[in-house]
Amino acid sequence: MFSHKSDKYDPEKALRNTLCKFETAYLSRSLSRLFDPINLVFATGSMNPPTEQEVESIIKTISSELNVASVDTKLSITIAKNVAKTVQLFNVKSEQLLSTDGEASQVIGPATQGQTRNQAVVNTLYLFHQSVTKVVTSLNNYSLEAIESIHKSLEGIVILMSHAINPFYHPYLMQQKLSY
Repeated sequence: MFSHKSDKYDPEKALRNTLCKFETAYLSRSLSRLFDPINLVFATGSMNPPTEQEVESIIKTISSELNVASVDTKLSITIAKNVAKTVQLFNVKSEQLLSTDGEASQVIGPATQGQTRNQAVVNTLYLFHQSVTKVVTSLNNYSLEAIESIHKSLEGIVILMSHAINPFYHPYLMQQKLSY
């Protein structure tokens, strides 16, 4: 290695290789910090969506992780992917709260318990989506790749909100709208 003077030696790469185990441990811990508040607010057996304060706590954790990672492009991309996984976890946990039985799509009489819960879930999803979008918009030194990975995960939130209110659209009515 020392006998040939090589222009291929990259000190940054050498340092990264040395710190690889530490980086892996940090990323694992970061993902745990991101997942913990979500797993806490979606306690097993609870059928209530997170409160505004709980969503705010999750958003603060996301913001903190993104801000810490902003010092390095490679790290910021990896942390952004962790944030995307966090958004997906929030989406999956929210989906489990939705009422999908016949009661959710009835339109006679007052709102059912399932419809009320679906409304609360959609409102929480909307708050979460808006809050994450606000955090991502405030990122200054992030690569397009990092930002796109988070935006891509937010698309799942929009799709879930759409599916949650979809029982209110009767297929016959949808067909009538299309025929106009």
